[in-house]
Amino acid sequence: MPPLLKLAYEVFAGWHALGHEQIDTPLVRCSRATDIPDVYDASFAFAVRAGSDAEMNELFAQLELVFAGFDHRHVLWDPALPAVCEARLVLEGYRPQNALLSLLLEGELTSRGPRVELRAVESEADWQSIAALKQLDHDEQVARGLH
Repeated sequence: MPPLLKLAYEVFAGWHALGHEQIDTPLVRCSRATDIPDVYDASFAFAVRAGSDAEMNELFAQLELVFAGFDHRHVLWDPALPAVCEARLVLEGYRPQNALLSLLLEGELTSRGPRVELRAVESEADWQSIAALKQLDHDEQVARGLH
């Protein structure tokens, strides 16, 4: 995997794991948020490196221990995921969800695009606008089956 792509996936997983408990094993890294167990992108497994059927059995046992009491098991795919692992996840009933598409730029930007104005949130009306936008985003994700 190219170093820049590896870094992009590490940053993606690290951002979602921010502020949550981290559990590292030789086969997988996990993020666990016991205070919000229903939020699937706060509690998940990533950097899975199980490369054999025996390691997959061990991985599933680890996931059950780490996520005991949670209603979901969320495993992030990345380009270094061993093919045996991906196949076994599918055979066990895991389904792709909201695939991550990363576009990475190597080198300098050739264009900056349009200028935007960034403003501080200063009033209750500003906060209400942000809440309304977040609600629209959430509603769209629900309508698309992403939550």
